Amino acid sequence: MRVLIVSTSETVGGAAIAASRLTDALNQNGVEARMLVRDRQTDRPTTIQVKAPCWIPRFMQKAWRLIPKARERLSIFMLTGSKSWDIDTATDGFSITSTKAFREADVIHLHWVNQGMVSLEEVGRILKAGKPVVWTLHDLWPVMALHHYGDVAREKALTEERTAAGILARWVWGRKQKAYSRGHITFVGCSRWIADEARRSTLAEGHEVVSIPNPFPASIFLNKPDISRSALGLPEDKQLVLFCAQKTTDERKGIRYLLEACQKLKDEDVALAVVGASMPTLDKLPLPVYHLGYISSPKTMAAIYTLASVFVTPSLEDNLPNTIMEAMTCGTPCVGFRVGGIPEMIDHKQNGYVAAYKDSTDLAEGIRWTLRNREECSRAAQQKAVSEWGEENVARRFISMYQTAIRQSKS
Repeated sequence: MRVLIVSTSETVGGAAIAASRLTDALNQNGVEARMLVRDRQTDRPTTIQVKAPCWIPRFMQKAWRLIPKARERLSIFMLTGSKSWDIDTATDGFSITSTKAFREADVIHLHWVNQGMVSLEEVGRILKAGKPVVWTLHDLWPVMALHHYGDVAREKALTEERTAAGILARWVWGRKQKAYSRGHITFVGCSRWIADEARRSTLAEGHEVVSIPNPFPASIFLNKPDISRSALGLPEDKQLVLFCAQKTTDERKGIRYLLEACQKLKDEDVALAVVGASMPTLDKLPLPVYHLGYISSPKTMAAIYTLASVFVTPSLEDNLPNTIMEAMTCGTPCVGFRVGGIPEMIDHKQNGYVAAYKDSTDLAEGIRWTLRNREECSRAAQQKAVSEWGEENVARRFISMYQTAIRQSKS
């Protein structure tokens, strides 16, 4: 069986990391899987980058690959005046169906393909080719009009509005309906929550929606390097609260609520460690803060998770965060809000604490409770992570789904 995994990026962002990990897991379990990307970050032989025309000079090829993204963002700004990255129209992209990898594949597995990777018209051509198509829902964009997160019913209502955003939403919704009518899609929700949300969308009608978690390479996070806190500039004498996000200032990541919770922890002997490319202003925070910057090495992150006393993810919208998988595999209990797929991962007062949504007081209480019960939570967290998200078990579920899809496409 040959599977082509399509993703905008190879390893940047949670969706890309999940797609990359699935590629590896499938190859380790007897499937020939390759990954087709616009942005390549490694030299793995299983990764293919979209090719620029032969007449494009080598030094200009990266810029050439970004042209579809630039055209789409410009059109969104011109039509709505919005610079928001929360919406996409999928007007531009590359020809996936013309590639050798597409022709050779038995199954096409789309992941996060926005920002100029795959247009909706190309999705229609992929479906028309008759190959089984799987699409992992890293967010809700495939079953909504413009937005990646939000309420499905509210998004449908947006298409009825006589505003610039409403007109644009109605146009994109219609293009999705037309594209999806050309074949059958198996939508895969990484969490039960997002799968349930997808089923509420009329765009998913006539298609299948299932729930399979992302695979997780537990061995990387179990075999972590021996790094001390002092080597990373972290305090040895305090309990360490860890927060990380690719962009820590993104409002959806909820750092505001974490900082409010930290204000309530001033009597605790704790410090805050932040991993991320950006850093918010932390004036008057009553505890020491350590900014570790952006960490690209999984092994270094494994060491950081292990050194932390508790990992806090105050996300306001999330699916099945890789960070929770990583922390729990390292035996670090987690605290997060009751939203999205987070309650499916953190079992309240068993391997961590699930706080009331947007309640910084309960978030602080969750941190306190978890620190007091860390030893018991640590064992339970690691056991759940390895048993539920281990790459071999998840790969087998995907392989079974692929085999079913292939049989159905031939019948």
